[in-house]
Amino acid sequence: MHLERTVADQAATDRVQRGVADNARLPRELAAEDAITAVMCALMDRLTAGEAHYLIEAMPASMRPFFATCVRHRAGQPTMRIDHVEFLERVAEHLGVTPAHAELVCEVVFDAVRSELPDKLVDDVAHQLPRGLQQLWLAGPRIEPLPEEATLSSQDARLAIEEEIERSVALPAGIGSMEAFSAVMCALVARVSGGEARELAAGLPVTLRGLVERDAKDRAEEPEVFECDELLRRVATHLSLDPAEVEPIVRAVFGAVRRVLPEKATSDVASQLPVSLRELWEGEARPTRA
Repeated sequence: MHLERTVADQAATDRVQRGVADNARLPRELAAEDAITAVMCALMDRLTAGEAHYLIEAMPASMRPFFATCVRHRAGQPTMRIDHVEFLERVAEHLGVTPAHAELVCEVVFDAVRSELPDKLVDDVAHQLPRGLQQLWLAGPRIEPLPEEATLSSQDARLAIEEEIERSVALPAGIGSMEAFSAVMCALVARVSGGEARELAAGLPVTLRGLVERDAKDRAEEPEVFECDELLRRVATHLSLDPAEVEPIVRAVFGAVRRVLPEKATSDVASQLPVSLRELWEGEARPTRA
């Protein structure tokens, strides 16, 4: 009986590792075990000590050694009240990936681990998490694949964004892709709430974050209220261009940014925008005026 249980436990661990290795698109230097440990240790810190203990005990015995250090670190410590954005930041920093890639890694790890847990424990864990993290814990496989840019290193992701902007629009002489990026994102973060502006900045690769953080930090919580034409006017003023020239630039920047943001960050921004700006953010064509 003991041998049968050991074999079953190892088979379950193998399934989890294989699922993560096949689907998380990890960099070559990272093993599936690295991703599983980073994600599950962050989750255990977000749970009560009791729930973290039950979670460890319910895992296949052959997987528990992955979390020996996490368990010692967790002992006697209070629950960390981190939200979805902070959770992704922590995993991204631990693994050296972008927040968007960390979101995919979390989804894959959680999906693989959940399949080996009792349904009641899955529900109990979900009930201890805030809404955004609960959705991450329960997320199924993605319908749309993660864009290639999001799985690059932070430095390579910035280079890819620069190239994407330059490929998508003919920038006026004297205006670089990062100057355009900064002008557009400065206008966007003014239109969303202070919290959403900070979350938007946190969702970017670290090499792009500084271009947005200065506008997102230490600002009022209430957003400025304006429509698409005002955003275009602000970008035009920033770049010393005519407002009629900047819509293709805004579209190019938005399209590039969406490719390196976590899925939830992209949808959260859209939820705070008026229809005209949401269409621009999501890449939809604006209706022509009669």
